[in-house]
Amino acid sequence: MILAVTGHRPDTLGWGYDLSHPNYKKLFDKIFDFLIEKKPDYCITGMALGSDMIFANAVIRYREKHPVTLEAAIPCLDQEKLWSEKDKKLYKSILKKVDHITHVSKNPFSPELMQKRNEYMVDKCDLLLAIYRKELWTGGTYNCIKYALKVEKPIVIIDPNIFEKE
Repeated sequence: MILAVTGHRPDTLGWGYDLSHPNYKKLFDKIFDFLIEKKPDYCITGMALGSDMIFANAVIRYREKHPVTLEAAIPCLDQEKLWSEKDKKLYKSILKKVDHITHVSKNPFSPELMQKRNEYMVDKCDLLLAIYRKELWTGGTYNCIKYALKVEKPIVIIDPNIFEKE
């Protein structure tokens, strides 16, 4: 089974860019448990800050005991260009651990390439995991979910709001 992820960036998650926030650990654990439950053979991350990187790290931990291939579907050549040095370092450390890197476009950053990357992941996957605040009706994660529904891909949603109630 091929599993892809879409999800919010740190500002939309509401926990900031410091991954030591306790809700990032909760999200990591929830994704890790989901991997154990679904047992994917292949996982795809879009390598955006926030949900995508938490997912990638969960897959990297999961594959310490379970065989799974990890693909980084990168939307453009300079995705990380405007990121902080800390975030670039995390990005590069994850890329060193993936099995495949796919540059969906060789062009420089433009917003439409994020959707092109999302469509690539949805078209390739059997199941889409969405880290999505259900009250939001705009943004890249929402557009990815809409596309998955259009092409009739199954979706499992983890609503980050659940961690606020714990």
